[in-house]
Amino acid sequence: MSNVAPLEIVHAAGRGRPSMTRRLQRLWRARQLLRALVMRNLKVKSQRSLLGFAWTLANPLLTVSILVVVFSHVVRIPLPNYWAFLLSGYFAWNFVIQMLNTSTWILAEHAPLRRSVRFPMVIPILAAMLSRLAEFGVEMVIVLGALIF
Repeated sequence: MSNVAPLEIVHAAGRGRPSMTRRLQRLWRARQLLRALVMRNLKVKSQRSLLGFAWTLANPLLTVSILVVVFSHVVRIPLPNYWAFLLSGYFAWNFVIQMLNTSTWILAEHAPLRRSVRFPMVIPILAAMLSRLAEFGVEMVIVLGALIF
């Protein structure tokens, strides 16, 4: 048996962790930065391709079309309305995958901004999530439209 003391978590300036209310106040004060980052993310994504925002929708729709053809006609999965099943699941899966992918590099991308301006570290993550959520909302409108008609 060793006489080692258990580890203690020590926070800066001897204070404990900020309360949830304090964290939300910090986020509220940085709301303009959050809105600006979300708008920038949406604009940059649409400017990167020739088709703009339409490519954000066309790419997954083309992928789903190929998957429907392959699994309905080549593999012959006997599921009625398989396209609806695939369409509804693919966009949700794509949302999760893109959020996980973005989370791996978002903090490194915003490191220069973090050094020059003081703001809550969660802001770039929230901005990426909200911009992707806006795209996901548009995708879900298309999916619901396809499922209704």
